[in-house]
Amino acid sequence: MTAAVTFDRVEKTYKPHPLARTGILAVRGVSLSVPQGCCFALLGTKRAGKSTLLKMLLSLATQTAGAG
Repeated sequence: MTAAVTFDRVEKTYKPHPLARTGILAVRGVSLSVPQGCCFALLGTKRAGKSTLLKMLLSLATQTAGAG
């Protein structure tokens, strides 16, 4: 069965504040494959990157590493 959604080691780092040295890592190394016709749930604690992952799925945010 073909996949409707595929992420392979996807990462997202937001640009740092001008006074900060490093960026904010929102998603680190997520791999996900959802077959067509299937439902899935995205569960996690606060600040785990769930919203950022969905934004990347909808092309509202660009990933900084990985394929998907």
